[in-house]
Amino acid sequence: MLWYNVFSVLGCLVGSIVLVREFRRQQLPARWAIGLAAVVFIVSRVGAHLAYSMEKGAWSASWESYLSFSRGGLSLFGGLYLAIAAVLVFAGCIRVPWLQLMDLLAPAAAFSFAVGRLGCLMAGCCRGFALPVRATFPAWFPGNHCFPAPLLDSIVNLSIGMYLLRVQPSAAEMGRRAGLFLALYCLSRFLIEMVRSNQAIWVGLTMAQLLAVPGFFIGLWLVTRRSLIRLAIVACKK
Repeated sequence: MLWYNVFSVLGCLVGSIVLVREFRRQQLPARWAIGLAAVVFIVSRVGAHLAYSMEKGAWSASWESYLSFSRGGLSLFGGLYLAIAAVLVFAGCIRVPWLQLMDLLAPAAAFSFAVGRLGCLMAGCCRGFALPVRATFPAWFPGNHCFPAPLLDSIVNLSIGMYLLRVQPSAAEMGRRAGLFLALYCLSRFLIEMVRSNQAIWVGLTMAQLLAVPGFFIGLWLVTRRSLIRLAIVACKK
């Protein structure tokens, strides 16, 4: 768990730096960005523990354990969805539109996930399928006998984060960048699950794939909603 926790904290720090940069570009107080990053980190960790407990049926009697760094078992989607709810509350507290905060948070989340997944690689969890004997990586490579699914996930999230930085948030298209993040992340995670060794739980899909589906369609809606609304208005006028 040491490497996973180290990279989780590093991911939070990297995400915080990106978030502060985004807040300053929108002329918002940097202290809000630091506060939001702290809230998201704590809430997402609780959500990740809770979702994993639901999946495995291994509930803890102590609520404090869901904030623990020593307790194994985290589900990234549980943390993601609970963090989105926390952003909604945080937006109300500072009186900033929720979707505006989501747009600012999107690239920071992608970079944070990219760093955090390196912890999975080093810890030897979230492994991919077993490789043929002749195709294994060198002995020094973590999980050298398995496909490095966490490394692939990290590279994909890094690419998503770099792309989102090129998509500047605007009042006219509020929520679009957040939608792009959700759609791209959920789609990539759905596909990466195909090379991982997780057990299917329903119609051949893993828990992560099932949780990725609603996130993808929510993201798709955020990206296309203005176009769909315009089309609906035109159709009504006809």
